[in-house]
Amino acid sequence: MSAIKAYLKYAGAVEILLGAVLCFYGLAILAKSLTAMCFLGVYMVIFLTGNVFVTPTKMTVIIFAVLGLIGASIVAFLFYRVVHTWGATILLAGCGFMIGLMLIAPLSKLMPRWICFLLLAGLTLVAAFFGKAFDKQVKAYGTAIVGSGFLVHGAGQFIGGFPSLSDTKVKLDWGYLGYLVAFAGLAAAGAYVQDNYIKKEESDVFFKDGE
Repeated sequence: MSAIKAYLKYAGAVEILLGAVLCFYGLAILAKSLTAMCFLGVYMVIFLTGNVFVTPTKMTVIIFAVLGLIGASIVAFLFYRVVHTWGATILLAGCGFMIGLMLIAPLSKLMPRWICFLLLAGLTLVAAFFGKAFDKQVKAYGTAIVGSGFLVHGAGQFIGGFPSLSDTKVKLDWGYLGYLVAFAGLAAAGAYVQDNYIKKEESDVFFKDGE
């Protein structure tokens, strides 16, 4: 587990940086933001899935990190070419994943990990299914929610107290409520900031950077 913990420090820093951009500026560069989310999402699926079904060691961390980078790069490259069509879907999937993570992570102490992952995957897929039905205001709020999730989860790798789906030995305490409050507060702040982009831009700003 020491290998996982060392890796999570690095991953946490990346999450904080990406989360800040998504939370407060994601709407202005939505095409690139969604592609970054796609990359990170695929990477996390490959990395976490690999280390859930094998005993984590330094070697497995390296192997699945490399496989995750390769797989995520390929998928993100292909996704960027169809982001106009699937942008809303991937954004809502990201929202479902982040909200699910915040709600399900504490339950990892009460049920098997594979059930937690199935619930998380289910919420992600349900959110993605309804992605096509939402307008640009929800896109702004969606990037704020996803960015807030990344910020809080990334900070948790340094502060501690954020429950892990892969390490059930970590004890859950009331400090986790602080993460929930921070998640909601950052999401609201990010949505407020990005809502100003909508008011200032009458034209469709979402894929401006991708054209």
